[in-house]
Amino acid sequence: MLHLKTSSMKKIIFTLSFIVAAYLLNAQVLYGTTYAGGNNNGGTICKLDITTNTVTPAFSFNAVDGKYPGRAGLLQASDGKLYGMTSQGGSNSVGVIFLYDPADSTYTSLMDFDWQNENGINPAGSLMQASDGKLYGMTTQGGSGAAGVIFSYNPATSSYVKLHDFDGTNGGLPQGSLIQASDGKLYGMTTSGGAYGSGVIFSFDPVNSKYSKLNDFKSASGRLPWGSLMQAFDGKLYAMTTYGGSNDYGVIFSFDPATATYVKLHDFDGTNGGLPQSSLIQASDGKLYGMTNTGGNGDYGVIFSYEYITATYTKLKDFDKTNGGNPNGDLLQASDGRLYGMTTSGGRNVSGAIFSFYPTTATYIKLHDFYDTSGSYPYGNLVQATDGNFYGMTNSGGITDCGVIFSYESTIPAYTKLRDFGNNHTGNSIRGSLIEDEAKKLYGMTYEGGHYGLGTIFSFDATTSVFTKLKDFDGRNGANPQGKLTSAVDGKLYGMTTYGGSNNIGVIFSYDPATSAYTTLFDFDHESGDSPTGSLTQASDGKLYGMTTLGGGYEAGVIFSFDPAVSNYTKLVDLEGDLFAGPSGSLVQASDGNLYGMTFGGGISSYGVIFSFDPGTSTYTNLHDFNRTNGGGPFGDLVQASDGSLYGMTHDGGSYDDGVIFSYEPTTAAYAKLVDFDGTNGANPLGSLIQASDGKLYGMSSAGGSNGYGVAFSYDPATATYSKLSDFTGDNGSYPQYTSFTEIPASSGIQISIADKSVIEGNRDRKFIAIPVILSEKQEKIIRVKYTTQNNTATAGSDYAAQSGTLVFPPGLKKIILPIRIKGDGTPEANETFSIILSDPVNATIADSTAIITISDDDASALNASKATAATTRAISLSPNPAQDNVNIILTGYSGNVILQLSSSDGGIIQQQKLSLVSAKLMQQQINVGSYANGTYLVTAIDEKGKRQTERLVVDR
Repeated sequence: MLHLKTSSMKKIIFTLSFIVAAYLLNAQVLYGTTYAGGNNNGGTICKLDITTNTVTPAFSFNAVDGKYPGRAGLLQASDGKLYGMTSQGGSNSVGVIFLYDPADSTYTSLMDFDWQNENGINPAGSLMQASDGKLYGMTTQGGSGAAGVIFSYNPATSSYVKLHDFDGTNGGLPQGSLIQASDGKLYGMTTSGGAYGSGVIFSFDPVNSKYSKLNDFKSASGRLPWGSLMQAFDGKLYAMTTYGGSNDYGVIFSFDPATATYVKLHDFDGTNGGLPQSSLIQASDGKLYGMTNTGGNGDYGVIFSYEYITATYTKLKDFDKTNGGNPNGDLLQASDGRLYGMTTSGGRNVSGAIFSFYPTTATYIKLHDFYDTSGSYPYGNLVQATDGNFYGMTNSGGITDCGVIFSYESTIPAYTKLRDFGNNHTGNSIRGSLIEDEAKKLYGMTYEGGHYGLGTIFSFDATTSVFTKLKDFDGRNGANPQGKLTSAVDGKLYGMTTYGGSNNIGVIFSYDPATSAYTTLFDFDHESGDSPTGSLTQASDGKLYGMTTLGGGYEAGVIFSFDPAVSNYTKLVDLEGDLFAGPSGSLVQASDGNLYGMTFGGGISSYGVIFSFDPGTSTYTNLHDFNRTNGGGPFGDLVQASDGSLYGMTHDGGSYDDGVIFSYEPTTAAYAKLVDFDGTNGANPLGSLIQASDGKLYGMSSAGGSNGYGVAFSYDPATATYSKLSDFTGDNGSYPQYTSFTEIPASSGIQISIADKSVIEGNRDRKFIAIPVILSEKQEKIIRVKYTTQNNTATAGSDYAAQSGTLVFPPGLKKIILPIRIKGDGTPEANETFSIILSDPVNATIADSTAIITISDDDASALNASKATAATTRAISLSPNPAQDNVNIILTGYSGNVILQLSSSDGGIIQQQKLSLVSAKLMQQQINVGSYANGTYLVTAIDEKGKRQTERLVVDR
């Protein structure tokens, strides 16, 4: 049971000196998140040990799979595995190299293309394996000339080497693949660049890395090739261009590498086919076979043969809407002698088809219709693997609509989707913080990944390191959350997504951990707010408050409330400013009851503002304008520290334009720039600070530090000391965004935090000291309290032990109140030293913890000097509030007889008692509200003159 404290007390705000600044029974760790890095470069849950100042990865998320393989096909290498590339996706969103092992159905992302390092981006063609065992390929863009590169990848060593940069003059933007000719050189084509801007034929010698431009395409003889070269039995290279020639429908040509002779062999004219985007193959009969993307009857493309000895072109098959149309890939001659291929459109579902064509009898058979989640719109080629099955990829469809890998077994026949691109199980790329429940379990959300590629809700047990995906965002129920979850008094988790919902601009949702029930509560609709990037805050009135980044009357976001009890959304303020001047963070309710927040733009200097919002009067007040010199562009939240000031960070501004740490004092409206980020000590923070149990503020920067990946740091408000604690390395995470640390103990135990202790003035005979106590499990515990002073020991049942003995610590109770020995003049005894022992008599795994405190002469004098002003202010303090069973009531500034009433919200008196505040034994009383219905109640104190003071008490179980 909790006790009703009824002696006249006044809290004097000053810091006591003490022998032990802070006592922690167990080493504390802070948990955070990073957007990227970790084992799979999908971000991490990271752990900062504040005793050793080291950041380690607690869990690594998978990176986003590659997506949209485009025109690429698979390659079965000499190791039996299938290798491929995607044009987008991966950790940098510009494509990946991957392998798929058909033997065990495992997919592995091998390399992420990276525009920052100029290693090439957005490959469109396929890989090929050369005689040296390496894989060679090209990208369509990137590199030092921004026109693509030639590269090699060694599967044995996982080594990627950029070999050549296209620069436009020597060719650019290759769309096809490389081949290795009989002379050992690699040959290829580009779609643009060269003397006429229409592409080139080139060779590359992998032995000496020599690149040679061999031919410039020009309109009359063919231009803009999209396919690849092939070497025929006669040693010449054959291919097609997509445009040019006599009719600008493309041509078939030959190129003799021995003599560098280019010959146009055939002009497409539309009727016989047009605009080929694929390559030729030479079948066992010696003829060249190919397809065009358009032309023929119906303009769906054709299958054709070309006999180069007799220069004979024959149209063999007109594609149509029913059987498939508009092929982009190449034909394949399989072991059964038939030609196999895919179309990009047509078929039963108009999503493409797999087909076979037997040249001898000109027999065409549609084998499979692509559709939706099984994969659709293939642009590439089939490959027949050593197991006899065909393997390929689609550019769309699948669960995430980013394409799939599939197999097709022609003898059964059977189509099997093997893997979805753009997908991973865990989710990835967190852009928000973690929250902790009472069982030391962390909850959070990923921005991407999951079943639909749109993010997930997850839990992580810090004790067992068990990760559990709880929910996939699917677009309709929300997509891409960027904030953190909020634990409300009803036990549910509430959050917002930036996108998704009925209008694709975000939703408010709830998730019940007890039942795993996910509920979409509200769809944003632009006028009510658009694309929130922050989190919800539950205020003392029980409502959830939040902000949107866009939308509202001025397109700069809104402040809103959402009442979870009645599911009511109310837009409260239309924020003003230019587009993209709105808030990116969340609101925080300070001790004065007001909500405080920031915008990252707008204000007098367009660098953002600090503002307050009074939920009682709906009053918005602009408090401070950032001006770049003192910081600019805040992206995170404010935090109110124990000294009453609000602390935060800006992304830009300050002396080095790398952002600042600042404080804002609500009472005096004083703004102070505290720290300039300079790159070395961190740069461009995109998150928020927290105050840990040692009194320091902890945070992360999203850039800077030794590796440029950001840093973890602390700032001590008491000494104005900034310390870079650890650099993010990539392995432990990188680029933390929209996040902050969360403090939980490293192991089970009781914490005694002396840093925030304060003295409470009692009556003429007694003084008390308030010591914050935190239970690591944050669950209700039976705690035995014992303290020892110089001259006496108080144990259970002693009148001198204000909260000594056995008592229940429910969630939310933060302090114990213990007496201080005083002198005859009513001031504390100078140099009074005493210890506190906390133990759990029920749970034997929690050891005793002890803290030692000394009250100095200066402390005693300061307390004595403040007595006159301390007695003038009256206040009622309720803790916890909301309450479940017991409530602590502290009356400050009262004396004499006081009537204490507990009433319903309509004024009906439920409990009433008369208190005499001259008796020290009435310091503690018991009150229990466990039998009362959930709702709002009134606690009223009435003095001898009939003056009333009332506070609201919320009962919520």
